[in-house]
Amino acid sequence: MAVWFRSWHGAPTDNKWLVIAKRADTSPGIVSAVYWALLDHASQAADRGSVNTFDVETYSAFSGFDEETIESILSAMTDKGIIVDNRLTAWDKRQPQREDNSTQRVKTFRERKAEDATQCNAVKRNVTQGNNTEVEVEVEVDTEVEDRTETEKPKPGAKRPTPTIPPAAQVFLENGGQFSTGKLADGTTKKAKAIAFIAEKVGEDPKALDRWAKVVAAYCLQWSGKSYTVMLNDYFLQNRIPGEQNKNGNSQRRSTYSDTPERRRSYAEQ
Repeated sequence: MAVWFRSWHGAPTDNKWLVIAKRADTSPGIVSAVYWALLDHASQAADRGSVNTFDVETYSAFSGFDEETIESILSAMTDKGIIVDNRLTAWDKRQPQREDNSTQRVKTFRERKAEDATQCNAVKRNVTQGNNTEVEVEVEVDTEVEDRTETEKPKPGAKRPTPTIPPAAQVFLENGGQFSTGKLADGTTKKAKAIAFIAEKVGEDPKALDRWAKVVAAYCLQWSGKSYTVMLNDYFLQNRIPGEQNKNGNSQRRSTYSDTPERRRSYAEQ
């Protein structure tokens, strides 16, 4: 069993905790602390990723948080799809099994490297001891290093091809938007899914692109630059700009996700 678990940059201040805190009527800091305790528990469980046996009473005594508050946080996380069937939904994605076997891969790589060095020294000795003026040597080189494959290097001075993306996706990046890394269950990268979704909803009309730029720029000044679905569904498609006043003179604030299964899955993956 692994004696550690992986976290991610920005985890303590993830925007998801703001929504959970509002639902549980507590502070985001307490939500972040509870989730960290859940990660630690899930890592030590026989079924890694399960929080079925998380002891609320014991954690309450240690942390000083009320049991009712902790229970409310767990309930809110379940409602938002962060916990499903008493498991952390993103556990398998963020805790891949291949990391646990890295020690054996490194050992195998070092043994192979030492064997190659021995063969190379034997070839050099044969060349030095021989009397022939011409020596034909056949050397087999293994270029694979721990699952990394080396792509063909461009010739000196050659220009690298510049990948093209739809105008709407380019506007998204230029105004502070960020694409999430990693892949979905079907193998599609999150970046590719985001680009396709943005291009479909925004299109290439200059006026639409201009309005999209305003939405992204205004949203990224206040919230996460990765929440492209919120920017599109709650602002661009509603013809709204974050921070601008509506017809009633009130500032337009970000709306929360509706409780549809599709929205909950999208929220948990961001």
